Formats: sequence, structure tokens, C-alpha cells
Amino acid sequence: MNKLKNTNTNYGLVTKLLHIIFILLFITQYYLVYRRAYFPENSASSIQYILLHKSIGFSALFLGLFAIIWAIINKHPKLPNNIPCWEKFLAGLSKFLLYCTIFLMPLSGSLMSFFGGNGLSWFGIPVYNLFTTNKIFASSLYYFHVYFSYFIIALVIIHCIAALKHKFVYKNNVLQRMWKF
Repeated sequence: MNKLKNTNTNYGLVTKLLHIIFILLFITQYYLVYRRAYFPENSASSIQYILLHKSIGFSALFLGLFAIIWAIINKHPKLPNNIPCWEKFLAGLSKFLLYCTIFLMPLSGSLMSFFGGNGLSWFGIPVYNLFTTNKIFASSLYYFHVYFSYFIIALVIIHCIAALKHKFVYKNNVLQRMWKF
């Protein structure tokens, strides 16, 4: 049981699995959106890609909510003492922003579908729409969703660079805490 939860020195199995799942979701979602662009608009293939994107995104919404709750109720491994305070602050800020993105990105996509009047199905199962159609708001959500995706890419790149800095510059075990099973 102790291996499931985080400790002051290491991440637990649940956090590590969530990390891997979100990496796979990140790659899959971007692949589906950008691969869709190779098909004619509104073609059967294009629609299949976007429906799968929406289903995975709707799943990610609830998985993101679980991840946030898990992060709140768990300890977080401490950064080594020799890390400057400003880097610790930025690490905390980027972690907070990453948790925000894993919830806000699928939420904005789901709401965009609902307010756009397109509805949403979760792997073929219709999801009840509680909202009335509002194309203007749906359009705003679309732009938020698109531009927010660029923000997420930048945040993930910064996260990866920081992890590699711990490995190769600071030569500490911060990276291994997440990847050692």
C-alpha cells in the first residue's frame, strides 16, 4: 500500500501511472487533431478522428479531476536543498499550471461541443447536454482550446527541459523519482 502513495522522497505508483497516462494522452490527442488535417473536411475519416479526440478528451476530463484530487491529498517529494528558491518557485508554478491544463483543456473542448450544438458522445455513447446552444460562446471556447494547446506544448517543453537539467546539470535524483519503478 505504501508504494501507491507519494513520500517525501519519491513519487508513488499512482502518480507515476498518471504521469505516463497523461504523456500518452498528450501525444494521442495532438496526433488525432493534426492527423485529421490530412483528410478532406467533414469526410468520414476526418469525423472519426475528431470523434475519437472528443471521447478521449472527455475521459481525460475525469482523469484530470482524479489527478488533481490525488495531488491534493498526497505528499509531494521535496526538491533538493541546493536548488535555488526561484527555481523551486517556478517548479511549483509549472506543476500547478500543468494540473490546471489537464482539467481546463478537456473541459474547454467538452463545453465547446455542448455549446456548439454538436453534442458529445463518449465512444459512441451520447453524453447528455445540459447547455443550450450558444455559437458565439462555442467559438470563444474553440479559440481558447486552440491557443491553450500551444501554451500546453510550451509548458511540457519547459517541464522536460527542467527534468533534464536535474539529470545532467544538477546530477540529482529528481528525474529518477518519477521514472524509477
